[in-house]
Amino acid sequence: MGEGAKQGDKKLHFNSVMIIDDDETDLWITERLLLNEANVKKLHKEKNPLRALDFIKEIKNKKDLPEIIILDMKMPGFDGFAFLKEFAKFPKRITSACSVLLLSAYFQLEPELIDQTKNYPFVSKHLKKPLDAQQLYG
Repeated sequence: MGEGAKQGDKKLHFNSVMIIDDDETDLWITERLLLNEANVKKLHKEKNPLRALDFIKEIKNKKDLPEIIILDMKMPGFDGFAFLKEFAKFPKRITSACSVLLLSAYFQLEPELIDQTKNYPFVSKHLKKPLDAQQLYG
C-alpha cells in the first residue's frame, strides 16, 4: 500500500486516493468499501480514465498525488491497459508516488492479464471484483 498506510492500526490511512471505474455501481461499491475500511482525507472518483490522467497531470505538489489509484481494467474504449501505458510516460516523481491497484473480475479467468501488467513497477496489487475488505489488507 501507499506510504500513508499504517501497519499497526486497524484501519488503513491515506492522504489521497483515486478510483477509476466506468461502472457507476462498481465505483460506488469501491468507494463505500474504501471509506468503511480506511481513513481517507481526499477521494477522487473518475469514470473516464483520460480525465483521470489529466487530473493527475495537473497536480503540482507531490504530496497531493493519490497514494493509491484503484483502476478498473475492463472499460470500453480507453481501458486500464491504455491508462497504464500513458501513466508510464509520466515523470518518475509522479509514477513513484502513486501505487496502482488493478481491479478486474477477469484476473482468475484470464491470468495472462496479470502478465501483461508486470512491466509497470507502479502496479502493486491485482484485486478481483467485487472488491472486499480482505483484499485491501492482504
